[in-house]
Amino acid sequence: TGTNRPVRILLDNGIPLIVREDHRLPFVSLCVAIRGGVLAETPANSGITRLAADLVVRGTTERTAEEIAREIETRGASLEPFSGWNSFGLRGHCLTQDTRLLLATMIECLLTADFAEPELQKQKALQLAAIRQREEDPMFLAQRALGPILFGKHPYGRDLLGTSYSVASLTRDQVVQHYLKHFVTGNIAVACFGDIATNAAVWFCSRAFATVPPGSRPLTEGIAATPSIPNRIERMIPKEQAVLLMGFPGISLTDPGYDALRVLQDVMSGLSSDLAVEVRETRGLAYYVGAYQRVGLEPGSFVFYAGTRPDAVATVEDLIRKQVSRIMGDGIRQDELDRARNRLIAMHEMSLQSDLETAMNCALNELYGLGYDYGYGTAQRLGTVTVDSIRKAAAGIFTEDRAAVSVVLPEQDVPGTAGSSKENR
Repeated sequence: TGTNRPVRILLDNGIPLIVREDHRLPFVSLCVAIRGGVLAETPANSGITRLAADLVVRGTTERTAEEIAREIETRGASLEPFSGWNSFGLRGHCLTQDTRLLLATMIECLLTADFAEPELQKQKALQLAAIRQREEDPMFLAQRALGPILFGKHPYGRDLLGTSYSVASLTRDQVVQHYLKHFVTGNIAVACFGDIATNAAVWFCSRAFATVPPGSRPLTEGIAATPSIPNRIERMIPKEQAVLLMGFPGISLTDPGYDALRVLQDVMSGLSSDLAVEVRETRGLAYYVGAYQRVGLEPGSFVFYAGTRPDAVATVEDLIRKQVSRIMGDGIRQDELDRARNRLIAMHEMSLQSDLETAMNCALNELYGLGYDYGYGTAQRLGTVTVDSIRKAAAGIFTEDRAAVSVVLPEQDVPGTAGSSKENR
């Protein structure tokens, strides 16, 4: 049934396989997750994970990218790479009768990707174009300035896509070696969800992944975050909108306060939040306002954000600081907690209806050491969050001496400062 819980099986070579039978619809979803991501990069090769992940499906020693895409699309299936702060990999979706074909294609790409020079140059051009496009986004520019303040030289302070210089400098040999270093038995997790019997999934995957190169999880550089806080940085660009970010060094996925801060993030976001009502609806000072949390295997960040008018930046910043003071003082109200918690639980329950999304989450949770079934305890954990637990979690990060502010302003409002920045510590 659709309510079946997944099971974890270790393949003969030690690769964890997560399987969930779901026979409601004739589909199967597959995910292969590899630990790495930005956390495994250096300033010199920043962006290499995204490039390697994209190239895995861009041709193998047996077939071209076009031949692979044609076969997948003809079957109405999907096969796509993903990459992030802590991992990368492949995921796909197909009709039940095409399970063996999709699995064979995935393992072909993972084991025999040829990283051909012409494809490398194409993907580099696309990634460089995406980097240039981001330069036009005030929110991205504010985030990029905030990263080094909150993280110092830690990888989380860098961008997923890398820099124009680092990506342009990457060679085929660097990309291949980076990929081969991480695609080893001790560094991956596989999930197979959908209209397939558990024993069949084990049989297929045991054979498909039998030739994955043996190896242990590679060590990362282990650079500790060194926040330069409190701090404030402003930059002027040729745009009309101003963006304000107020960030704090955050927590990791395994921190006891993670669920409390998830609820707090939701309380501070959305059109019904006190922050949005006060800043956007009542005063008309912002186009958008809210909060986001970046959480990874190592401590991330908690950030309040607003897109506003240049003349309203100071007022919006003051209103955000008042919300932080409220959180630390009286705390959020019970009705705010209930609304946010109910919304998060509802969103989580809906996400469980997607085999592809759930398969990926289970594979990642297994890969990160949380346990493949970590997500199935989400509703229960959120149910234990209280106003006091939120205040306690917030107390660990929301202090004046830990705040970093990044502001992007239209340059026309400050004559003669095009592209400039100023920093106050």
